[in-house]
This record gives sequence, structure tokens and C-alpha cells, in this order.
Amino acid sequence: MPPVNNQPRHQDDARGPDDDDDIDLESATDDTADVASMRWRLAAVAGFLSLFHLAFALAKVTGPVAANTASSDAPEWTLLLRAAVAGIACALLLSPLRLRGRHVRLVEGCLFGFEMLVMLAAQYLSAVDLIDRRDLVDAVAVEKNGVIRTLVLMICYGISVPRAPAATARIVVTMAAALILCHGFVLHHADKANLDMDDVANHQIVLANALFLIMGVVLATLAAWVVRGHEGGADGDRDSGPGGSDRVGPYRLLRSLGNRGVGHIYLAEHDELKRPCAIKLVRPGDPVATARFDREVQAAARLLHPNTVSVFDFGRTSDGTAYCAMEFLPGLCIADIVGRSGPMPAGRIVFLGRQICGAIAEAHRQGFVHRDLSPANVFVSVLGGRCDVAKVLDFGVVGGVAALPDHDPAASGMVAGTPEYVSPEQAVAGRVVDGRSDIYGLGAMLYFMVTGRPPFQRETPADVLRAHVSEPVKPPRELAVDVPADLEAVILRCLAKRPEDRFADARAVADALAACGCATEWNEAQAEAWWLEESSAAPAASAGVPLPQA
Repeated sequence: MPPVNNQPRHQDDARGPDDDDDIDLESATDDTADVASMRWRLAAVAGFLSLFHLAFALAKVTGPVAANTASSDAPEWTLLLRAAVAGIACALLLSPLRLRGRHVRLVEGCLFGFEMLVMLAAQYLSAVDLIDRRDLVDAVAVEKNGVIRTLVLMICYGISVPRAPAATARIVVTMAAALILCHGFVLHHADKANLDMDDVANHQIVLANALFLIMGVVLATLAAWVVRGHEGGADGDRDSGPGGSDRVGPYRLLRSLGNRGVGHIYLAEHDELKRPCAIKLVRPGDPVATARFDREVQAAARLLHPNTVSVFDFGRTSDGTAYCAMEFLPGLCIADIVGRSGPMPAGRIVFLGRQICGAIAEAHRQGFVHRDLSPANVFVSVLGGRCDVAKVLDFGVVGGVAALPDHDPAASGMVAGTPEYVSPEQAVAGRVVDGRSDIYGLGAMLYFMVTGRPPFQRETPADVLRAHVSEPVKPPRELAVDVPADLEAVILRCLAKRPEDRFADARAVADALAACGCATEWNEAQAEAWWLEESSAAPAASAGVPLPQA
């Protein structure tokens, strides 16, 4: 029984227009796959630089000495030092240490920053030494070598480091400006040394160096654009909709937010209302994906609970691509929050869990069973001046008497849901699945929130499904000793193998969570403080989420 979703999915953060007072959520974009890609790419760059510097140092030591090493623009000691730093960065990135996105960015900044600083220092000291010795020809050659090395570093950055083109442009422009400034100080020293220089030739050298660096900026930015344009899943990490257009119906697409479920999501804005929203476009040419998309939209459109994502428009583009407009959700999914900060405090788990129960309860009353409650499918947002607003997403595998019968994955023997969070009855073909299956999924998600791992971790999805059916769950307190006993009891009852041994419905789960002693340990003020701290830990230059108003 192959599962429909064999890996957790994550939604990129959605950020609105600029605001003077905001919680910055650029740091909220590191999903696990993105961080892994960043680590591998940066490790490759660091390894290349380390080997390059070692080879260059070896060549200088064993080769003929063409000039005084004191005036070399790359002395052996600087090459060895740069090789050591790049090697340490490579080893750190390839190590089993759990690094968050901001940690990887810190390694990136240290690696490229150190490369530039050492190169600039060597450039200045070497050129000044040659000028003092009245060797203008070699001083100009040193400057040219610096331009070439900076060009290589800029293009390497644009190709290998996964940054948006605008961010790449800012970084490589900084590199180019730093080298130009360094050469400016060299020229100032030449003037003070009363070195006889032709002004026309001097200006030509400066303009030629600047022209080459500008070309490097353009090439590095273009490389970043090409690399990002060919990544990001089936549809790519693109900023345009079907046919390359930046419009879908009355909505203007602002930027890509990545793939989710059967579609690609964009941050968009309505032409007249100027209201930010999320546009989801179904992947074209796939009738199964289109049918699942229809199930998701029709189910979500009938649900009005404030903790369920709101769908308020649906249509098709001129080429027949289906789309829907959903509310704009700035924040992080539960999987990302736990991945970044570790297991949540018990009070916060209860605070969010009760909201999720409300959304599930309404869906069950309407005749729907979500069947894919997982940490990747619950978003924690900052909305309407409130922090920690839970939103249940992705009704693509929804079941129940009210769901459309077409293309139901369970009808063809597939498991509808993410293996780590499906119920035992979902894991076995032909079993009746009702609302109590979502209670199990909720319990598995609460288990993840309190321990940082799902109830069962196995080598394959099939092994995970078998564990749900036949293996006992390890109590959360065996993994995290600070879990309150009453909260553990709620989670374990949700995870009972037999549906009749679980809570009868989501409202009963909410009541049990409210009765936990930790229920009063988290509130909106603490939630706001958490988001502010999370924002300040990894500030970014782009737009954020408005602060709750007092």
C-alpha cells in the first residue's frame, strides 16, 4: 500500500507588504530540504576553495621564485590560512551536527567574508610594498590578480550558493565595492609617495578594473537567476504563473512560495482590493492532481472555522490551469518550529492543540475526515494582531461522507496521508476510517510537538505503517522527562490502536487539553515574545509580519 505522501511537506512563509513595526519572518523559510541543499552546496564551495588554496600554496613553494615573496599578492601563509578556514567550514557543513538555516548562513558569511578580508589585506600590503619600491608594473599586475580572484569568487557565489538573484546581487556588489575601495587606498598611497604616474593611464586602469567587476556582478546575478529558475520542484522556484504570465485572473503574482501538495503557491495581490493572498495553481496535465485539487478546494470552501485556512476564490486560467485564492498566512508550520527550536513547551502545545481541535471538530460535523493531520499541514501564524494562530491546511486527501468520491487514493488501495501520522485503520486497506482517525493523527502530531520526533521512526514507510498497526508507542516522558503526566495521558489516549479506545471526538480532546495543569502556562503575550525573539535571532532585509497592536 504505497502512501500518498511519503515525506512531510512544508510551506514557505508568506510575507506581506513592508511595515515599519514588524516581526521579520525571512528566517522562517528554512525547511529541512532547503537547509540540506544549502549545506551540500556550501560544503562543495568550501571544499573547492580549500583544495584550490592548498594546490596554489604547493605550487608557490615548489615552483621557481619569480619575485620577492614579501611583495606577492598571495603569500604562502595566507593561502594556508584560507585553506584551513575553508576546510573547517567544509567539515562543519558535512558533519552530523544539526544546523539551522541561520547557522548555515553564518558559515556562508564567515567563509566568503574571510576570503575577501584576507585577499584585500594581501592586495593592499603587496601593492603598497611594490609602490614603495617604485615597481609600478608589478603593482598594477597585483591589482589585476585581485580583480580576477574577486571575479572567480563572485561567480562561484552566484552559481553555488542558493540565494535569490537580488540577494546575490547585493553580496557580489559588496565584494566588488570592497576591492575598488582597496584599490582607492592604494592609489592614495601612490599619490602620497609622489610616484610619477600618468593620470590618463591611471584612470584607464581604474575604469578597466571597474568594468570587469561590473561584468562579474552581472554574471553572478544571472547565474543565481538561472540556477533558481531551474530548481524548486516540478514547476521550479518561479515568480510567474502559467505561460510565464505574472497574472492569474484578477490577481497579480508577486513571488513564488514553493510547491505544496499537488500545486505551486504564489504570494499574490488582488487588483482592486490590493489585498495580499496566496494563489495555488494545480500542476497542469495531471488529471489525478486536478481531481485532488478539486477535493481540497471544495472541502476547504465549506469550512468556516477561524483555525481552518480560508479559500475565497476558485477559477481556471485561459489555458485551463485550475487555481484557488486562499488567505495569506505569515508564519511557520509546526514541523519548522520544532525543527528550528526543538520540542515546544507544554503550555504552547495545549494552546495550539485546542485551536486545531476546533478546526477538526467543524470538519467532522460537516462530514469530512482530514486524513493527513501532520506537523507540515498545520501552520502557526501571526494574524489580525494575534500571535500563534493555528491554521489547518491541505485537504487534498480529505475523506468522509461529504467528500467527493472521485480519485480517492484510499479507494485504490493507497494510504491517504503522511505515513508517520496516519492511524492504524488508515494503514490497513479496507478498514473503516472516520473522525477518530484524525484523533490519532492529532495525537501523533502532539507527540511530535512534545518530543521532537514522530511516534514511530523506521527505515521505510511500510515499516512505519506496520508499527502503527502492531507496535506500542513509547510514552513521551521516556523521551522528554519534563512532559506533564496529564498531557502525556491525553496524547497516549489519542494514540490508542483501537478507535473506540480514543477520545470520541475532537471536542473531547479539546476539553481534556484544557483540563491539563499546563493549560494556563502559555498565552498570547508569551506567543508574541516568542515571535519577536525568533525574528531578532535571524533578521532579514525583506518584508515581515505586522506586530500585534496594543
